[in-house]
Amino acid sequence: MKTLNRFKKSCENFSGKILVACSGGSDSLALADLFCESEFEIGIAHFDHQIRGEESRADAEFVEKFAADRNLKFFLGSADIVNEAKKNQRSHRSIETTAREFRYRFLFETREKFNFDLIATAHHLDDQAETILMNLIRGTGIEGLIGIRERDGFLIRPLLGFTKLELENYCRNRNLQPRHDSTNDLPTTTRNRIRHEILPMLKEFNPNIVATLNRLSQIASSDRDFLKIQAERFFTLKRKNFLNQHVSIQREILRIWFERLDLKNISFDQIESVRELIQKNRGHSSIDLPGGRIFVENGELKFMRRG
Repeated sequence: MKTLNRFKKSCENFSGKILVACSGGSDSLALADLFCESEFEIGIAHFDHQIRGEESRADAEFVEKFAADRNLKFFLGSADIVNEAKKNQRSHRSIETTAREFRYRFLFETREKFNFDLIATAHHLDDQAETILMNLIRGTGIEGLIGIRERDGFLIRPLLGFTKLELENYCRNRNLQPRHDSTNDLPTTTRNRIRHEILPMLKEFNPNIVATLNRLSQIASSDRDFLKIQAERFFTLKRKNFLNQHVSIQREILRIWFERLDLKNISFDQIESVRELIQKNRGHSSIDLPGGRIFVENGELKFMRRG
């Protein structure tokens, strides 16, 4: 009952028809059941990645039965992810990345086609801790320290306040008998190694490392919001006004500017190169970025698209 009440509180700002992504594992099964107990209007979506053969098909059948037993609409998508990843070897996309792309494409298309308002996924506190650590290992700024957001457009994550253990206990108490994805046990991906090797080691130093990393996420999110509010005050990008700002505000100004130009995957090094361009203000100097060229003209930062 305590879990259900906490869940209802986490959903206070959500309304409308919700498409619940459900793999059949303990996290997403708990999510679907909690939504049922909270009397939301939901549908259940499952994507079969065809990676584990008969196990994958059994997962789909299990989730379909879960939906049918509760008179819920069920939506099934599938793709041969291993084969799709091989097709994209030149882009160096892993099986995990390819699976995520196909899964979310299916969820987005299902939401639009069947008029759902929101998509709910089962990310929880442990997922958040793993994501932050993964971002730190790869190299990140404040955005990476935020990790997974509770809401991102029509994507919602109502379980971010729950641990993996709490969700497993909920399933046990509700006799839900979730499926188990054996690939999650293999130390073949960065996330799995963080989950099974790095986090347990960190818990030896700090038993509350998951809660600690989630507090870091909340602090980073507040700081990011403050920086964004400050940065929003400085558009257009005049060189003199820009140089009067603290370096943290300068970086945030450029991040927002790139977002407005629909420039994606701009790296920290590229942002620093643009900051240096503005500081030095050399005539005829410019920087090439994906999609175009950046330069300073008459004391103002300009962007010229290619083609």
